[in-house]
Amino acid sequence: MSLKSNNNDDMKQVVSDIVSITMSHIQDIAIKLKDMNITEENLKDKSPETIQKSVTLNNILTIVNDCIHPAHELSKELYPDALEFINICVDNHKRAIEKKLISPICNCYGCKKKKPVKE
Repeated sequence: MSLKSNNNDDMKQVVSDIVSITMSHIQDIAIKLKDMNITEENLKDKSPETIQKSVTLNNILTIVNDCIHPAHELSKELYPDALEFINICVDNHKRAIEKKLISPICNCYGCKKKKPVKE
């Protein structure tokens, strides 16, 4: 298959593949974090290595989710059966902004569409 033409069908397929692969990675990381079972209550019982690993995984998840956030709404259309998971990604992105883990300023198409820049 050649993408030299970059026609709309090719571009849609590429975007769909990127979203699918990224969401799969997000899900895998989320499962690993859940399996680590780190809570406020049991934090003192966890090793420093386990805590550091969970912090690293959480940071990776936040970054990957931020990279894919322009496609969150599109993902709902592409994968309606995964709506619950996608909504979790959307909520996590909002929390990451609130916690100042990522910048609230974004010029991606989706963010501009939600909050048009006033000239």
